[in-house]
Amino acid sequence: MTDAAPLKLFNSLTRSLETFQPVHPGEARVYSCGPTVYNYPHIGNMRAYVFADVLGRTLSFKGYKLTHVINITDVGHLTDDADAGEDKMEKMAKERAQSIWDIAAHYTEAYWADIKALNIRQPAEWSIATKYVPAMI
Repeated sequence: MTDAAPLKLFNSLTRSLETFQPVHPGEARVYSCGPTVYNYPHIGNMRAYVFADVLGRTLSFKGYKLTHVINITDVGHLTDDADAGEDKMEKMAKERAQSIWDIAAHYTEAYWADIKALNIRQPAEWSIATKYVPAMI
């Protein structure tokens, strides 16, 4: 059962406070776009996960059954937002003389260590990009 006091969130699209209305009563789902694991995360990256954790804790406290998913992008990602550029994973692999898989494993472990150090709760699921490539194609 959810707490009687309504949860109000700021909707950046409408620029107004709105009462949280879950799609499925009593349930809340949060998706966090996780890191592309080619380097160590910085404070700006981690801010998003701290926010999602606080939101998730609030939803849980209010009595919602929370499902939180964070993805890990362990495959190519261009160095800029244009359609041209060098793949960040390949670039780091060349610099370090390691495989892309070694780079992804190393920085994924570093990210998980940072999550633990910040006392961010583990999500219900880690969505690892390479596990979903066939579905993406």
